[in-house]
Amino acid sequence: MNAGKKLMTCFCAVLAAGIFFLAWYALGHKPDARLNFGGTAPLEQEMREDGNRRLYTAVLPEAFESAQSLLFKSTHEKVEIFVDNETVYTYGMETSRLGKSPGTYWHVAAIPAKSAGKTLTVRLTTVYDHFYGSETRIRYGSRGDCILTLVRGFLPVLVLNCIIIAVGLISLFLHFVTLKRKEKRELGSFLCIGLFSLTIALWSLRQCGFLQFLIPNGRVLYFVDLHLFFLFPVPLNLFIYTICRSRYKKGFAFLAAAYLIEMASETALQILGILDIFEMLRTIHALMLLNALYTFWAVHKEGKEETDSMGSRIRVPLYVLMAFGILEMISYYIRLFDDISIFLPTGTMVFIVMLIWMQVKEYYRNMLEEQKVLYYEKLANTDLLTGAYNRNAYENALKRLEESQDGPQGQGVVLFDLNNMKRINDNYGHDKGDEAIRRCYECILSVFGEKGRCYRIGGDEFVFLSGGELDMERCIGRFEELVEESKKSLEFPFSVAHGYAVFDGGRDGDFRDTIRRSDAMMYMDKKAKKRAMEI
Repeated sequence: MNAGKKLMTCFCAVLAAGIFFLAWYALGHKPDARLNFGGTAPLEQEMREDGNRRLYTAVLPEAFESAQSLLFKSTHEKVEIFVDNETVYTYGMETSRLGKSPGTYWHVAAIPAKSAGKTLTVRLTTVYDHFYGSETRIRYGSRGDCILTLVRGFLPVLVLNCIIIAVGLISLFLHFVTLKRKEKRELGSFLCIGLFSLTIALWSLRQCGFLQFLIPNGRVLYFVDLHLFFLFPVPLNLFIYTICRSRYKKGFAFLAAAYLIEMASETALQILGILDIFEMLRTIHALMLLNALYTFWAVHKEGKEETDSMGSRIRVPLYVLMAFGILEMISYYIRLFDDISIFLPTGTMVFIVMLIWMQVKEYYRNMLEEQKVLYYEKLANTDLLTGAYNRNAYENALKRLEESQDGPQGQGVVLFDLNNMKRINDNYGHDKGDEAIRRCYECILSVFGEKGRCYRIGGDEFVFLSGGELDMERCIGRFEELVEESKKSLEFPFSVAHGYAVFDGGRDGDFRDTIRRSDAMMYMDKKAKKRAMEI
């Protein structure tokens, strides 16, 4: 067992012992006190409407002898709180050039001590005619209790969106990891998934109230909310556009552009004071409904026409997301801002998890296909006996050299031919002949290996193409030394003829003339070595 496995075993053993100890201790000891998450109480109140205002009145109970806080939510409303006609809290009363609405906001409003028995009045003034937002439910408790109640309310949505954010970050990581495998002009499906995940998660966190802890400004949150609502469908449509093969893909590009154009135009109208974005919300809802219907139709059509495309394979996750999106919209109009909904975050998480799994599988499948292609290319260009490049690779190298702009200037070539191959095969067997060929290649590789490429172009013939200028005399001398050393360990005669040449523009018309000069020199060396062996 290696060190890593030993450490992991120790870690698991210590973790198990710790869990056992904590369980034993918890069972044997009663808790001193329980942490009360959200120890607030509802405030008994009366409500009446006065034009575009809602007035909530209540007589403060005994708990308000100490300082307390009120917890409630307002939606596009200005807020004033009075205790016996004395103003103790206001929100959204200032005017803004960028719009009428102070946004949707959770209030934790401090009420002074010694207020028990006094009359509390909460006045909510809507900024839009005939709109009163959600039903206001006021709770009271200490400031900490109010915050814990708020956190407990959005905790499931927060956990859900943290998962979505994590998946989105993983998608962006996968995009950058796989970037080198894509064309620069290609958008990338992992990028689209990652941006879609992050934008929709941030929008959902704004809806539940969590972003208020990070951006404690209702008017800023108003624009964050609506702009994220415009933006999150864009990467989703670009993702579908990226993976679709059918002629319907262009529709998703137009839809993505439509969201951006609508966001820009409605923001301009808000800045000019003509209309608030919220007052134009039905326009974006209509576009989203059109988007959902077009997605159902286009993906269904692609499934029929392109049965093996990625677009047809992910239709189930897309159907799930569109269905949850429609449920979110229906819930929005039925409940009128009452409570946050988890339809869209839930559908998004299901969609993204299914999609990431499918994308990873697709990427892994493509990677295996590429590896298979590389393997077959290597097989087509490799000599199985020695591992050297083969004749096919040699011819391709010559073709590239001839087509190169620089030409063969400074290019060197060395030809090798084993002597007495027929004698070795006849007298010692073909296994020894193969051994002679392998030993020849090993000698070439030892001397020339890092300076170019070696090719086996025939039964007992090798050619070496240098990658630059070489000291040929020194290299050939070292090669001869290795051949002589190899003779001592071999039971058959081992000898290699060689010839070399470097391209010379004054003597060679092209590189093949250089090869012919090298070949002539090799045959001269071959004859000389045969004569030496006969003597």
